[in-house]
Amino acid sequence: MNLTQLAISNFRPYYGETVLDFGAVADRPVSLIHGPNGYGKTSILLALQWCLYGHNRRRREAFEYFNTLARTEAGSLMQVRAEFQSGSKSYTIVRRIRGKNGCIETAQDLDNDEITFLEDGERYQGQDP
Repeated sequence: MNLTQLAISNFRPYYGETVLDFGAVADRPVSLIHGPNGYGKTSILLALQWCLYGHNRRRREAFEYFNTLARTEAGSLMQVRAEFQSGSKSYTIVRRIRGKNGCIETAQDLDNDEITFLEDGERYQGQDP
């Protein structure tokens, strides 16, 4: 199974949506993330980890990960979408969390996170993953 795309929205330094395409070169299965200190490399890995596993202290950690500019906007959403390819099948995992009402000032202003699983673009109908 190969990670083909990662879309990060309002997660740590990533304000708005940032899309990383890992599937552009099929004959090169290794992707390198390179950049100076403080430019978001660790945030990419944390975003993937949050998408796949969530957190033990969900709201507090999610609040810390929510982009500080996005927290000030009513209806803001933090979301990470990971797309994978395995043979002819594609899989998508989307985890999102949003503010309850208006701006997000504390962890209590966040709703619980939601997760969606898709297989070939359709909501996953198999056993719970």
